[in-house]
Amino acid sequence: MTSDYEHIRQLFMEKLAGTLSPADELRLQQLLNADERNRALWQSLEKQSANIGAGDFLDKLDTEHDLSAIRKTIQQRSVKRIRPWVISAAAMLLVVLGISSWFLLVRKNQPEKILAKNTVKSSSEHVQLLLENGEAVTLDKTTKHRVLTLGNVKFQTSGNTLQTVSGSNPEQLTTLSVPVKEDFRVTLSDGTKVWLNSISKLRFPVRFTGKTREVYLEGEAYLEVVKDAQHPFIVHTEQSDIRVLGTKFNVNTYQAGSMKTSLVEGSVLLTAKNGSATKLSPGYQSVYTKDGFKTTSFDADEVLSWMDGVYYFQHVQLKELEPVISRWFGLNVAFDNPALGDIRLSGMIEKQQLTGFLKDLETSSDIQYTISGNVLHLK
Repeated sequence: MTSDYEHIRQLFMEKLAGTLSPADELRLQQLLNADERNRALWQSLEKQSANIGAGDFLDKLDTEHDLSAIRKTIQQRSVKRIRPWVISAAAMLLVVLGISSWFLLVRKNQPEKILAKNTVKSSSEHVQLLLENGEAVTLDKTTKHRVLTLGNVKFQTSGNTLQTVSGSNPEQLTTLSVPVKEDFRVTLSDGTKVWLNSISKLRFPVRFTGKTREVYLEGEAYLEVVKDAQHPFIVHTEQSDIRVLGTKFNVNTYQAGSMKTSLVEGSVLLTAKNGSATKLSPGYQSVYTKDGFKTTSFDADEVLSWMDGVYYFQHVQLKELEPVISRWFGLNVAFDNPALGDIRLSGMIEKQQLTGFLKDLETSSDIQYTISGNVLHLK
């Protein structure tokens, strides 16, 4: 259990250590931009850490000092209005939340129920790297450092990160395939970084050589594209193409016939196969279907949470979580009682944290479950 004060403190330590993820970096900026009280808290942490090493910083923080700084700021300054999807850390200091997986189950005319977490064990599947000629190699996330040769191409791996080293045929396309329950990262030859979610594929050249930098994506990925005005970066998907110069964005093509592009930084031009196009600004996402592009604002915490092994959702039907359960836990969901699929849920779930949720469904909501092989039965 932890308060939002503890969460801000954790983000501060991660930033000091250089381990803050892109999703948390964006979340931090949203918090600091949203409210002066948040900035007062952050500034207080900065002052206290000025003469303290990161190793013992957590043990020497003065919580009351930080809260006093916030109270003083509230008294002296006007508070800006917070956007609905941004959580104010200062305003939430008295609210204690669990940092592990939780669910809010909402039934019509019934009170909300908070559900807990646990784990489900499943068989191992592996990330694969494939060349166009059919040669393939399995990538082991537990290996710290490894240089491997596939055909005439050399790659370097470290944990769940891949980087191209060299190849005699730079235009040769390589496919990185990520299975259920896994995720992986790849640094392309131009320095562009790509995070791949479960059940996703990225096809990319050994080295970019032409006027454009082009890759092909299936599934979901977050990209941080290195700026190069002379060589636009293009992401090809089944539904449309994304053209950028240098930017940060998320692409989700899981749903058949649809593509969702969420822009964090920079600008992108989306062009459908039928020629229709739209341009995005930061903070907006566009969903493309057979009816065309539909652009709205988006909650970055929800969209990018998968990079931290978390899936956020709000007021969705239980059956809408079926694809997530399948991708993250390798289970197919069978609703033996079809009506259960219409139950509305809000909350979040962590990777490898399914059993506790299922047990709470069973004890608190009259939903029974069994797991037979790779099938989860709900009744």
